[in-house]
Amino acid sequence: MAVRQAMLNYIDAFYQNDEELARESIWEGISKHGYGRRASGDPYQGPFYMTWEDLLEHVAGYRSNDPVGPGAPRSVSVFEVSDKTASGKLEADWGFDYVHLSKIDGTWKVVNVLWQTYPNPNEVAED
Repeated sequence: MAVRQAMLNYIDAFYQNDEELARESIWEGISKHGYGRRASGDPYQGPFYMTWEDLLEHVAGYRSNDPVGPGAPRSVSVFEVSDKTASGKLEADWGFDYVHLSKIDGTWKVVNVLWQTYPNPNEVAED
């Protein structure tokens, strides 16, 4: 349950522009990489890399001109939990993130993120 809550707190830190919630649920040594685009028809850009400082800046200004509404996507799937590590996937209004978490000083924190904006329905994933 604590892993799930840490993942939800990660989403809510952005949705609520809450730096304190980010500090509680995200490790300051985070490694965050991803692919995004401005509009659904645009090509992907990236990979982008976000430092801890970049992340806090993004949390503070996330959708400040168009706040996230109550119907925004906010879901998590926990894949595996061990005594010190866990993994999962979350979905939010920006797309989806695959996350790794670590139990640091007794608290679950997001330590790695690989993300992308949502693909267009006509885009087919290749393996």
